[in-house]
Amino acid sequence: MDEKKRILEMLDNGKITVEEAVALLEALGEKRAAESTRASYKDSKKTDFDEKFNKTFEDIGKRMNSFTENLGVYMQNLGKFGDQVISSLSSAFDRGFRDGRSFRFEENIKGIIKDGSVIRINSNGPVSIQGIDSDEFSLELVKMVRSEDETKASVIAKEFIDIETTEDKIEINLLDKRELWLEVKINLPRHYQYQVEIQSINGKLSLLDLDLTSSKLSTINGRIGIEKCSGDTLALNTINGGIDASGAFNLIDYVTHNGSIDCYLQEGNAKVSLKSTNGSLRVRVPIKHSIDYNIEASTGWGKISVDLPLKEFKINRSGNNFVQAKTISDKEKTEALNIRAFTSNGAITFLPLS
Repeated sequence: MDEKKRILEMLDNGKITVEEAVALLEALGEKRAAESTRASYKDSKKTDFDEKFNKTFEDIGKRMNSFTENLGVYMQNLGKFGDQVISSLSSAFDRGFRDGRSFRFEENIKGIIKDGSVIRINSNGPVSIQGIDSDEFSLELVKMVRSEDETKASVIAKEFIDIETTEDKIEINLLDKRELWLEVKINLPRHYQYQVEIQSINGKLSLLDLDLTSSKLSTINGRIGIEKCSGDTLALNTINGGIDASGAFNLIDYVTHNGSIDCYLQEGNAKVSLKSTNGSLRVRVPIKHSIDYNIEASTGWGKISVDLPLKEFKINRSGNNFVQAKTISDKEKTEALNIRAFTSNGAITFLPLS
């Protein structure tokens, strides 16, 4: 499913507001965001839709006009553009959520969890999961509810979120992403393995010091950070956000729209796919004689740099936009590192892992 269709479906399902949908469509370069969003919402009975929509679209139009007028300057610094978009959109969403009265509620849960458990989260806001020295998990929730009074806010905080915790899983499902914002913090015993699935909007996703089987993280308007993690597969996808990931995984798939990717590969036996729209790619690679390197990189607009201290290594260039680099040796290698890196606009850099 393409990103435009996904955004419109989220709007129809009430998972994001009109203002958020318009901003995300424009960030993806959807020039007809007004018509698309109006068509998707033509049966809406919200009385303030046109007023809010027109104001939001007018503001976005001014920003997009400014962008096109200075396109040359932006192209030269396009690696930074994605993060600037993230910052401006995050501020806009925060201001929109604070309109009217909001109420804060907290909830803490502790319990026993087993090796191989599933952590599944569908939310609106930041999610942080960390491995710690403990035999129990701890779950901390901060709920911010936009409502007319505290009584109604309390009902929303209780009834519009499903939480299920057992020895085999932790599941959190936010049912109303328009009036309820959620911050999730989970501490897990670090001596176990976990399967992690997170889908969120308007918040950073982060994993720290975890042993994972397979993991999939997706967010709109937020960064993704991975540190000191290992496992079999790791798939990260964000719209209007960068990716900063360090760890050891057999299969890596990172995708971002309007954001940069910083990838730190801790092991030399992996298949890696990195894709960005409007963002630079920076890849740190382990340097070992036992690794068979196979690298392909292409960019629509930007410079490709391969600065790896390897003797048995050949670099072939096709113009300024495509590079292929690989090991040339008759000696047997015990590891294989395959990297495919692509960005439509931005530089690509390969450096040794320090």
